[in-house]
Order: sequence, then C-alpha cells, then structure tokens
Amino acid sequence: MSSIRTMKSWPRAIHSAKDLPEIYLPKFEELTFERFPYSVLVPHEIRGREEVPESLISLFEDCIMVFENKTKLLCLRFISFQRL
Repeated sequence: MSSIRTMKSWPRAIHSAKDLPEIYLPKFEELTFERFPYSVLVPHEIRGREEVPESLISLFEDCIMVFENKTKLLCLRFISFQRL
C-alpha cells in the first residue's frame, strides 16, 4: 500500500464548514452553533467482508452527532451527554 493511499485512510480534523465534504453541508447549515464544533472525518473503509461508511463525528456542547455517508444517503445519530 502506498504512503499516499495510507494517508487517505486516516481520519482528519475538520476545522470549518469550508473543509466539509459537500454531502454534509446541508445538514450543518440547519444547525446553530457559536463556533464550529470539533469534528473528525473518518474515511470509508473495508475491513475484510465488512464495509464501514465514511463518517463525520462532531462534538457539540450538549451532544455528539455522527453523520454516516451511506452511498450518498446521509444518516444521523444523535448521542446526548445526558444519556451517557
């Protein structure tokens, strides 16, 4: 595996809306926040027979939101800190 291919498989920090892949922009535009939440983009991965979709994990003041890019369909999981 080449080093560039390996680096593309690493999660990366997203610092602003301009760094977001286009599929996530509409959902982020619906949200309200004072400053951009700490966010990490986890690339699509195939582990043996299991396929793991690309995910965007964002830490907000009161929750964690996980956006999964499942073949151009965006699924959202909301995890409230009160439930943890």
